[in-house]
Amino acid sequence: MSRKFGFGKPSPGDDEATDAKGEKNEASRDADATQAVTPPLPANPLRNASDGAPADPTKGPAAIDAADEDESGMLAYQNLERHRKEKRRRRNVKIAVGACAAVVIAAAIIVPRVLTPADAGKQMPATAEVTRGDLTSSVSVTGAAQPASSVYVTPEVSGIVQDLRVSEGDTVGKGDVLFSLKNDSLDRAVADAQRQVSDAQAQVNTAQRGVDSANAAYKKALDAWNSAPDAETQAGLADPDSLYGDVQTANDGLNSARSALDSASQALADAKAQAAKRTVTAPASGSVVAVNARNGAAYGDATGGSTTSDGTGQGGQGTGAGWAVQIADLSRMRVATQVNEVDISGVAVGQAASVTFSAIPGLECDAKVEKIATVASSDGSMGGDGVVTYEVDLVIDQPDERIKPGMTANATIQTQSVSDVLMVPIAALNDYDESAGTASVTVVTLDGEGNVKTSRDVDVKVGEKNGSDAAVTGVKEGETVKLADEGDSADGGAAGGDASAATADGR
Repeated sequence: MSRKFGFGKPSPGDDEATDAKGEKNEASRDADATQAVTPPLPANPLRNASDGAPADPTKGPAAIDAADEDESGMLAYQNLERHRKEKRRRRNVKIAVGACAAVVIAAAIIVPRVLTPADAGKQMPATAEVTRGDLTSSVSVTGAAQPASSVYVTPEVSGIVQDLRVSEGDTVGKGDVLFSLKNDSLDRAVADAQRQVSDAQAQVNTAQRGVDSANAAYKKALDAWNSAPDAETQAGLADPDSLYGDVQTANDGLNSARSALDSASQALADAKAQAAKRTVTAPASGSVVAVNARNGAAYGDATGGSTTSDGTGQGGQGTGAGWAVQIADLSRMRVATQVNEVDISGVAVGQAASVTFSAIPGLECDAKVEKIATVASSDGSMGGDGVVTYEVDLVIDQPDERIKPGMTANATIQTQSVSDVLMVPIAALNDYDESAGTASVTVVTLDGEGNVKTSRDVDVKVGEKNGSDAAVTGVKEGETVKLADEGDSADGGAAGGDASAATADGR
C-alpha cells in the first residue's frame, strides 16, 4: 500500500515568508514538520522476468508506484534537513553577533569604572618638604673669552718689513726682536747728524784756540804792566784792560760753538734713536696671538718693492698701516658679557662665577666679576630688540691652556649665597609681607594615600629668597607644607621672584 506524507516540497517563496515571521514561529513550524515527517524506508527493487526470477504476483504496477513515492519522500526529507541546517546557521550567526555587541557595550560601561578609581576626580594637595641647605641665586650670561691684557705692536717708523721672527703661538719676552724695517732715509739722517756734530766740534776747537790766544795776550800784557818800574814805563806798554775785551769776545765765541755742538750731538742721538726703531721689539712678555706683519710689506709712507709672503711680487704704499703683532697675557683670561637690566642690580664686583666653554666639553673655570659698566651698552628706547644690557667683565685667574681668545663662553654669576638655612618653596608662603619679612605656612600631615590628615598654620620669618625658594625660620626640617593651589599666589606677587636663574642646594 502507498504511504502518504503530510508535507509538500517547500518553495523559495515559502522560505522567504518563513524568515520574515521571526525565530519563534520558525521554531514552532520546525517542530510540527518533524512530527509529521517520517523518513521513508528504501524500497526493494522489483525483479522482472527478464532477470530470470519469477515475478511476485502480489507486487505488480501498484508496487512500482509505491517505490516511486518512496523516492520522492526521500528527496523531500533531504531538502527539509538542508533547510533546517541553514536556519540554524543563520540563528547562530545572529546570536553570536548579538553576544559580541553586548560584550562591547558592557566593556564600554564597566572597564572605565574598573580602571578609574572612585576618587579619580579628587586632586591630591600639592605639598613640599622643609629642607636644609644652601640658598643661591644666579644670573646666566654668554660672552667671548679674551686675554685679560694685551698689547698691539705698531712700528713707530716707516719702512719695509724684513726679518720677521715670530708667528702665532710663539712666546716672547720683553725686549725680544719681532722684526725689523728697512729705511735708508734714517741711515742718511744719522750720517747728516754725524757730520753736523763734526762741524760743530771743529767750531768749538777753533773757538777754544781763540780763547787761549786772547787769554795768553792778556796775561802777557798784565804781567808786563805789573813789572814796569814807573808810570812812564807803563805808558809805553799795552794796557791790559784793552786786551780783556778780546778775552771776553773769545769766550763768547767758544760758548756759542759749544752750544752748536750740543745741538748737533742731540740731533745725532735723535737720528740714531729713530733709526733704532727700525728694529721692532716686544714691549711686554706674553704669547703672540696674531701677526699682521709680512716680510716685504711696507709700513707708514714707505714704498715696498720686494716680494710679499703670498708670492704676488707686488709692493705697496702703506700696506701695513695698522698694528703688526698682538701680544697677550694668557695667564689671565677675561670674559666680556652683557647682563640684562632686570638682573644688573643683583650683580656686584667680586662675586663668584663659573664659566664653561662649548668648544671644550667638561671644562669649568672659576671666575669673578671684575668690572661693571656704568652706562648701558644698548638703549631699548632706540629701537632694535628693545633690550637694555650692561657690560660685565669676568676674570679667570687660572685659565686652562686650551682656552683660546674668541671662544664662546657660558657664565653663571652667583648673585646670592646663604649657607645652611631652612628652605620652603615660595609657593608655600601665605600672606607674605616683604617689607616686614613675615608670612605663614600651612604645615600638614598626610595619610598613606597622600590625603591631608591634619593641618595647621605656622607663622614664619622670611629671609633671603631666590626665584623659587625662600629661607625661613619657625618650622622644622622634614615637616610638610602645603603649596598654594594652581593659579593662586602666596601674597598676590610673592612668587614673582627674580628674573634670574635660582638654585637651592638642599642636604
